[in-house]
Amino acid sequence: MALIRLILSYEENMFAEYGYADSEEHKRQHNELIAQVVELKEKFMVNPQGTISADLMLFLKRWLTNHIMRTDKEYSEFLISKGVKY
Repeated sequence: MALIRLILSYEENMFAEYGYADSEEHKRQHNELIAQVVELKEKFMVNPQGTISADLMLFLKRWLTNHIMRTDKEYSEFLISKGVKY
């Protein structure tokens, strides 16, 4: 969880530094991600033998296809246009 927060914080700091217009929406999505991870963790803690693996796979698929491949790509293009190098 700490690593997720670190990565998201880094992104959000870049948004602030370079004036990314959609930063508030992106932060909202990050907050949703954190809430979903916490929920999955709690489900696992209650029932380690349950269906967490199916829930986790669906969550990861959605996050990869909807957020990383679309939303993150948009901010990446913005930051590159500002001269940021990763």
